Amino acid sequence: MKSQFDIVFVCNDEGKDRINEKGIDVIYSVGERRIKRVFSFLALIWAVSRKHQFSLIYIVYFRYAFVLRFLLWQKVLILDIRSAEIKNNKFKKSLLDHLLRFTAFVFPINTIISESLAKELRLKSGKYHVLPLGANKVDGGERSLSTPRLLYVGTLNMRSIEKTLYGFSKLLKQTSEAEYYIVGTGSLEDVNRINVEIASLGIEKHVHLLGQIPYDNLRDYFLKANIGVSYVPKMAYFENQPPTKTFEYILSGLPVIATSTVENQKIVSNSNGVLVEDSKVAFSEGLLALWKIREKFSTEEVVKSCEFATYENIVNNNFAPFLKGRIVENS
Repeated sequence: MKSQFDIVFVCNDEGKDRINEKGIDVIYSVGERRIKRVFSFLALIWAVSRKHQFSLIYIVYFRYAFVLRFLLWQKVLILDIRSAEIKNNKFKKSLLDHLLRFTAFVFPINTIISESLAKELRLKSGKYHVLPLGANKVDGGERSLSTPRLLYVGTLNMRSIEKTLYGFSKLLKQTSEAEYYIVGTGSLEDVNRINVEIASLGIEKHVHLLGQIPYDNLRDYFLKANIGVSYVPKMAYFENQPPTKTFEYILSGLPVIATSTVENQKIVSNSNGVLVEDSKVAFSEGLLALWKIREKFSTEEVVKSCEFATYENIVNNNFAPFLKGRIVENS
């Protein structure tokens, strides 16, 4: 994108390592308390928009994004929606999804992750443009298939990753050697559930809970692994949500074992992995079956199955043309 546009990126400082991307002006908003943080962020966006003559302002959805529609009403605006609200509490989810729909309604145009999510949110035709998920390719040649090495990358919140450990323990009994790398963080409750299951199965030496790892440092794990785990519970709020990790594994050449959500069914095929139901037994059966037929998956063919979803293809064939079209329409 930075080769085609001059980009100013405004974001909150969450206390993590700051982004230093050559060719992009990154501006951080700093605020300690939650309410003050929101006001500081909105004020900073308004100030930056007055300082620069932007051709377009692209806003990734957050719960106060609707305020910007009224603050910046003279600007060319696009709202991006990457997810519906993920909440166990049905009342909270309904309330927050209504806020999301209202925000999408007041913006002139929206980009959204999938057609099925647009339908779930009941967005009107003509008010949205589908901007799908993707990933970068990781080139590393053919993987060694002598020992199972599983990789999960993503949040641990509400993902039931502990259900995957039973299947891993069964595979370990068959192969005597196996490794499972779990990258990500989650609530204390979710992490504790995983640790309890690891201990109860006696697989502490083979499961590596690595916490959060910066994206730039993940490459070694994608090259080390030979199976990607894309486990998401089959709950209504995950069905229409394409998991980034599914694309990341496949475009790294890893055959994937994935739960059969609506969106995973569109991605995972016989050429790149297996689909399973949302249970520890189903995952176990799927994992054992995948390992049994592992020789049929070539890294090259796995990658080819999702080459349409590389960031390069999405930017050049979808995102950049769409943005340029909006700029021309409003110039």
